[in-house]
Amino acid sequence: MIRSFSLFRRIVCLTIGVCWILFALVFGLFLVAYVAEGAGLQFFRVAVSSATVLIGLVHISGLVVAACMSFAFGVVMLAQGLLPTESESAHNL
Repeated sequence: MIRSFSLFRRIVCLTIGVCWILFALVFGLFLVAYVAEGAGLQFFRVAVSSATVLIGLVHISGLVVAACMSFAFGVVMLAQGLLPTESESAHNL
């Protein structure tokens, strides 16, 4: 019973970790596409103003934070799925 629960927990943690890392990748790809298209220039096409720069900066910083947080959460979940717990280590000795 304990072994099957531990295996299930590991599989779930690995799956969630991979999903969060994929979310981070999608955020990164969206960020690259957003910067390539002007990063805020699509709101006010007339000229580059301080408003377009500010809007672009806020969006870029938000996407960078979202990608970093998603990647960090994914790494933590992968580590929890890959590394044995203390009770599993005690059973193996």
